[in-house]
Amino acid sequence: VAFVEAKRMHGVFDVRHSFDPRINVIYGQNGVGKTTILHVLANALGGDYERFAFLQFDTITVGFSNDSRLTITRTVREPHSVHIEA
Repeated sequence: VAFVEAKRMHGVFDVRHSFDPRINVIYGQNGVGKTTILHVLANALGGDYERFAFLQFDTITVGFSNDSRLTITRTVREPHSVHIEA
């Protein structure tokens, strides 16, 4: 993974984190989204898109070192219903 980017994560934050191909350390205060980013990566790479229904976001993009991308867009079609497009 080269980077992960989330627009309006938790309805508030825009997040972008680039990864080094060797080693990465993610640090920060409690509540800034470290664990959320790890869950996003695990779910996206594992193809578990239903888990994204439990997150609030507009788009999530995972970029890979071969320049390909996976973009997940959250769209609300009906009240209390969520559709995820990947």
